[in-house]
Amino acid sequence: LPVYLWWLGDPPDDDSTFNSLVELSSRVILDSTSFFNPEQDIQTLAAILQTTPDCALSDLNWGRLTPWRQLVVQFFDVPDYRPYLAGIDSIEIEHAAEPLAIPMRNEQGDVSPNPTRALLLAGWLKARLGWILSESTLQHDTASGSYHWSLERSASSTRLLSPIHGKASKQATITIRPRVQSEIRPGSICLVRLVSHVENKRATFTINLDDDPNLVLTSVELSQETRPSRTVSLAASQKESELLHDELEITGHDHLFEQTLQEVAELLEN
Repeated sequence: LPVYLWWLGDPPDDDSTFNSLVELSSRVILDSTSFFNPEQDIQTLAAILQTTPDCALSDLNWGRLTPWRQLVVQFFDVPDYRPYLAGIDSIEIEHAAEPLAIPMRNEQGDVSPNPTRALLLAGWLKARLGWILSESTLQHDTASGSYHWSLERSASSTRLLSPIHGKASKQATITIRPRVQSEIRPGSICLVRLVSHVENKRATFTINLDDDPNLVLTSVELSQETRPSRTVSLAASQKESELLHDELEITGHDHLFEQTLQEVAELLEN
């Protein structure tokens, strides 16, 4: 029978007891919403993938990102927008944080500030768009909590959907920053903005959290016009019990999550 380990809090670094439990487990489940040291913890999890490849990893925060990833892909289901996928050269992501800059845990167990969900989304987009890190590109402003990377676009097209060819700049950027919003759970994604340039045309694709934390506004701005925005429900459940149930149904590795985790670890190393 498979052995599942549900670990609460930060994964300890170089702890013999924890390492022994991981080696005995078929799957280790965590929730990075509660991480006090998200950068260090992500590196620890990436190292586990290398040292214990038979043990699968899960993060409940990855499940919380599912509706956001679906909305990004849905932009490019529209035939008129599909050519702009190849021209994306800027990504902005904002996550909710409490007014205080020092890490603190609320009554729900969430830690603020905690950029883990934003980092996972950035890592997923980087991988699917086929972007490559330049050397020493990370700019991390610890005072504001923002991250900024300069990257290079690969010659091949993106993997979000089927291959697309178009003329686009070889330079790209990813920016993550906190947004002070006390009424939303810390770490929640507040904004995703993709900017594309193709053949001297600009398109901006935005997903912005509404006043209701279960609703987002999606909009598209083209060089010639601004299309009407629409309100979309974040249908996927955010309840910990249901997210945990979904993870317990996975019997093998979640390869997409594990690839994304490695991408984030690489982003944080540079």
